[in-house]
Amino acid sequence: MTGANSKDLICLNRDCPDYRKRNTGNIIKKGFNAKGNQMFNCKTCGVRFPETKGTVFYNRHLKEDQISSRR
Repeated sequence: MTGANSKDLICLNRDCPDYRKRNTGNIIKKGFNAKGNQMFNCKTCGVRFPETKGTVFYNRHLKEDQISSRR
């Protein structure tokens, strides 16, 4: 995944007061992980997560194009 926008993301931490709320301004970019994925941070609860969190690409060892091309 590339080009994730912090305005389109939500916090998936169930203990966060802004859990699953959109457009609250609580999600900011926070560097990259070892795989090169953009990392984000929730300013409300402090949880840091990759752009792939909550998608089929999260915690996978294959590259995105390998997952997309499988049938």
